[in-house]
Amino acid sequence: MGHPLLELTNKTAVVIGGTSGIGLALTKALAQAGADVVPSSRRAEQVRSAALDVEGLGRRQTARGLMRRLFGKAGRNSGDIMQ
Repeated sequence: MGHPLLELTNKTAVVIGGTSGIGLALTKALAQAGADVVPSSRRAEQVRSAALDVEGLGRRQTARGLMRRLFGKAGRNSGDIMQ
């Protein structure tokens, strides 16, 4: 897919707050540029909705598993992180 000015095929983007407003717009734009996107939020229903948007653009969303690994790695490197 890709975008003429930003090619992100075979890349994964994590968007903190990527389920509403500007964050959701960024989530969709990254997916349109070819990235697999991990939208994150405190609200599970909004994460599911954003993930469906990503999949609708033909990209993969890997929210649940990748975020768990991200938190785990950050916790090992920085101490406790609330999940």
